[in-house]
Formats: sequence, C-alpha cells, structure tokens
Amino acid sequence: MPNRVVNLAVLSAMLLFLAACASNNGPPPPVRVDTSHLPVAAEAAAQSADPVSDAILAAVNDARAKAGVAPLSANGLLQHSAATHAADMVQRNFVGNFNPEGQGATERMLVLNPDFKGGVDENIAVLDVPAGAEPAQIAGQALKRWLKNPDQRKVLRSPNYTQTGVGLARKGTELYIVQDFIGP
Repeated sequence: MPNRVVNLAVLSAMLLFLAACASNNGPPPPVRVDTSHLPVAAEAAAQSADPVSDAILAAVNDARAKAGVAPLSANGLLQHSAATHAADMVQRNFVGNFNPEGQGATERMLVLNPDFKGGVDENIAVLDVPAGAEPAQIAGQALKRWLKNPDQRKVLRSPNYTQTGVGLARKGTELYIVQDFIGP
C-alpha cells in the first residue's frame, strides 16, 4: 500500500508539472530586429574576399555542378555581410546564424539593401586550420562539413540561390567561415 501512495503522489506531481508546461497565453509577440546597421566593431573588422573565400566559392560551385545545379556568382554585398558576421562571431565569442540581438542573414541583407525581397540563407563552419594550410585544402574541409549536414547541403545545392558571398574571420588557429546565399 505505501508504494501505491508514493506512486500516486509521483504521478500527480508529474501531471501538475506537465499541465503547467502546456499552458501558455498564446505565442510570444514578434521581436523587431534592428535592420538599420550592422554591428559596428564587426563591420570595421570585416575582411575583403581573399584566396580562401575564392577557393570556397569554386569548391561550392563544383559541388553544385555535380548535383546538376547552376553555379553561384559572387556578390560583394553578401561577401560584406558574411565577413561582418564572421568577425562578429569571433569578437563576441558565439557561433550561429543569429547574433545576440537576433540579427540574421536576412536582416544583414536588409541593412545593406533595404529594398531586397528575395530569399536569403547561410552556412557556417568553424575549422581548426593549421598555419600554412592551402586555400583549396581549407575549402575542401568546409565543403565536406557542409555536405555532411542535411540542412547545409540543401542550402548549398538549392537552385533557388544564384548569388553568394563568403566571409572569413580568424581567432588563433580557428577559421570562422560564413557563406551567405540569395535568390530572386
């Protein structure tokens, strides 16, 4: 009998907990994300395209060709957006598609082109890159990582995206790689 009382008490507590978790007052209100500017310090630290970003674009276009998808063309605004996000991740020690204020690839694109109406997506990789690594080797590592991830592979191979920009930032031996994609 005592076990039955304990079991009943535990079951009651669990049901109360689940009921409390299930109740809410509707969805949270939408959050307005700032699209007036990019993070200032990160934008100042953003690097221009370099041989590694060029090698990544070439590797991604090779992978797209193997999948029967048209190549991406380089877009300077996207490169700036991606480089700013990479620098922001390094400076503020986070990894993700959204910065701490909630600004993602779409919001960064709207900062740079307020009239933009197309689709935006992004792939990110953080690699440990030894000194002296060749651009093609780094590009191969990034591509391999993206192709292993179903979501990133889908973005990389999507025919809906026609332009891209690759941004990089370094922290010690770590290389933060951001590739932004847009389409009509």
